[in-house]
Amino acid sequence: MKLKINKKNKAFTLSEVIVVTLIIVLIYTIVSASLKEVRRNSRDAKRVVDMKELQIILEEYYRNEGSYPAEIIFGESLIGERTNKLYKANISKNPLPPSEECLIKEYYYERIDSNDSYILKMCLEKSSDKLSLGINCFYPTGADNLCEDN
Repeated sequence: MKLKINKKNKAFTLSEVIVVTLIIVLIYTIVSASLKEVRRNSRDAKRVVDMKELQIILEEYYRNEGSYPAEIIFGESLIGERTNKLYKANISKNPLPPSEECLIKEYYYERIDSNDSYILKMCLEKSSDKLSLGINCFYPTGADNLCEDN
């Protein structure tokens, strides 16, 4: 006895393809939005850590050198003016991409008050517990989200 095998052409219908495509697009949109938020939070966390680390380095510099550095070039080394001590081999740069909301795109450093103080500026993409969206300043005494000259 021979069995008759029914050979049907198996394929997806147009409506099935459209539904699957829409589901994929929906999943991609949700994942993409979530990742964007995670990346923004990650960049902001790095910015805050960079500033706090630089504050510690600047205080050590001040103790050893007697003043704060005249200038800091982000992405380069910080070497003592008197002692030639290497304080940081590569000072962190602002994580990319920089914040769209800010006028300053890079970290900013300026020595003030007759070499006895400094100001560091960076921009956050989102408010955090103690810092606000936008430009935030760091001084030897701590951080402030109300910068003197934004």
